[in-house]
Amino acid sequence: LQNLPLRRLVVLSAPDILPLLPADGRVAFMDENTLCPGLTLAAVKELIYRRIYTDKRAGWYFQQFLKLAYARVCTDEAYITWDADTIPLRPIPYQNGAGQYLFTIKDEYHPPYFDTLGALLGLQKQIPESFIAENMIFDTALVNEMLGEIEANGALEGGAFWEKILYAVAPGQLAGSAFSEFETFGSYVL
Repeated sequence: LQNLPLRRLVVLSAPDILPLLPADGRVAFMDENTLCPGLTLAAVKELIYRRIYTDKRAGWYFQQFLKLAYARVCTDEAYITWDADTIPLRPIPYQNGAGQYLFTIKDEYHPPYFDTLGALLGLQKQIPESFIAENMIFDTALVNEMLGEIEANGALEGGAFWEKILYAVAPGQLAGSAFSEFETFGSYVL
């Protein structure tokens, strides 16, 4: 709360985390399994298992889908997602003086992310750097627009954006890391 420009912090998790949350009016809780109709960890596990007979990466994909699905309920112009296994040690700006949103970029290149991006949206890698930075500001309207385009992709099975994403991932890559919400949104914005 000290190092991020927040009015409130929404913890999106399973209910068993509730006793660990501070009694602070700025901290709100949302049950991850009720955020988006049909999007549950069990549903993600089931779809992955149906495709490749293992569900070992379901939680990893699920947390990315939650970050995107939050746009469907967000009433703010933008929201910041922050991976729970990292801590902001200093203030991080998310807008410049002109009010434009800022992305943190790093050096990483993982080809399966872009294979999936191509299948989802017909896009390729947009910049030499990577958008994978454990945190990102998401423009709510643009996320919803992107999710709508993914759901409109008739070449992929499924109806909901997360189902389409899981069907866009090649079966041989689904047990690994083959989708990035950060690379997908950053590339879409550019």
